[in-house]
Parts: sequence; C-alpha cells; structure tokens
Amino acid sequence: ADVRDEDGTVVHKSKMLFLQLRIVATGDHVVIVNCHLDSRKNKTGQALRAEQSELILSKVKELAKTASALIICGDMNAERGERCHDNIL
Repeated sequence: ADVRDEDGTVVHKSKMLFLQLRIVATGDHVVIVNCHLDSRKNKTGQALRAEQSELILSKVKELAKTASALIICGDMNAERGERCHDNIL
C-alpha cells in the first residue's frame, strides 16, 4: 500500500512479504509473513504502523484458513502500547 503526500508523491511503500509453503510429506501449509513497518517516530508514523498492521492481519486471516502454522516476523518499529504492536500480538 502506498502512502502519498498532498501532491500525490509516494512517500512510503509498505514492505510486506507473504509466503505460503506446503510441506510435501504431510500436505500441511505454513504461512510466513515478513514486514518492515514505517519508522517515523511521530503520530503519523504510529497511525501508519497501525494501518499497516491491520493490512497484515486482514491478509493473514485469509491465508490462515488453510494453514497449520503461522509465523509473523519483521521490524515493527513500534513500542509497547502502540496499536500496531497490540494488533500483531
């Protein structure tokens, strides 16, 4: 998801990778998510990280329907108490 400033210039691109693996021996699926959320340490960054985490969770809900395991990792750039931190945990 792109974030744009007032004149439409892209100022941030969300960096998220969703990978679904199938274990050949069992047929089980494993979902791995890796992300790098916005790093700005201000209210805009907090709001953007919350939005990014909600996007991750909506995609994970779809993939988790067929997964036997789920791994989420990445650089959240968040502190405890931020909404994105609470969303992911």
